[in-house]
Amino acid sequence: MKRAALGLLCLLVLPAAVFADSLNSISPSSFLQNDIEQFATLQGTGLEGTVSTQIVLSGPAGTFTTPSSGGSGDGTVLYLNIPDVVLSAAGNVSVTVQAIDSGGTRTIGPVFFTVVATVTQQPPLLSIPEVVVAEATSPAGANVTYTASGFSFVDPGPPAVVCNHPSGSLFPVTTTTVTCTATDSFASTSGTFVVNVTDTVPPVLTLPSNIVTSNPVVSYTVTATDTVDTNPLVSCSPASGSTFIVGTTTVLCSATDAHANRTTGSFKVTVTGGATAPLLTLPGDILAEASGPAGAVVSYVVTATDNASISCSPASGSTFPLG
Repeated sequence: MKRAALGLLCLLVLPAAVFADSLNSISPSSFLQNDIEQFATLQGTGLEGTVSTQIVLSGPAGTFTTPSSGGSGDGTVLYLNIPDVVLSAAGNVSVTVQAIDSGGTRTIGPVFFTVVATVTQQPPLLSIPEVVVAEATSPAGANVTYTASGFSFVDPGPPAVVCNHPSGSLFPVTTTTVTCTATDSFASTSGTFVVNVTDTVPPVLTLPSNIVTSNPVVSYTVTATDTVDTNPLVSCSPASGSTFIVGTTTVLCSATDAHANRTTGSFKVTVTGGATAPLLTLPGDILAEASGPAGAVVSYVVTATDNASISCSPASGSTFPLG
């Protein structure tokens, strides 16, 4: 009798595979600096906690924790609303998921995205004064200094600033327009301001000391100097060389420069003498021989006390007719 061979088939049943939590990717993987209201999608496994899910972002701007904005429900997709502050600084940002279960917290990740610095393409800023006012230091004007600077949005250092009248130049006594230009690798920016050199300082008036004299005809010297005007106008009343009355007279003087700056001053002139009129000494009657049909030239001498001024008519040295 033949015996049939029996075959034995065995089936090995294994438990379902257990996959570890993982955070595989974030999309998009880069954002522009200072963007606002940006969103990202996280993909992986086991990303959602049974209690709650939080996402930690750490980068150049600091570390921030924000709740998940939702997910797929099976732990493979999470949605992230990125806080604006995270994108305020350029650099790499790490993203970590904290899946919070009743039994504890699972930390998953990280993945990374990049905050890309934005370059502002615009001309440089130019900083110049509005108006510069300076006092003249000589007839030629004044050496005036000012500050002109710039800021570049595209270059690491400040832009070159050039002005058609450099700081420290000699500016005349008038209003001068200054043009400045700031230039970087992207573009140039120009601007203007005015430098106004003025003369507001009056002349210096030099007066004599008070004068005391017995001579009523008094001469004196008054001078004036000025930083800008080399020949200021000097005026006095009574003028030098005038005849002063007996007693004290105040002489008023002024000096005015070319820009109408005026200085005034005074001094006193005292003429001494008695309260009565001066005594006049006359020659006796003069008899002269005619030297021609017109008569004769006759000279004589007249004196007076108190240094008085003498006037005679006809004057000494005149031609006197016959008679």
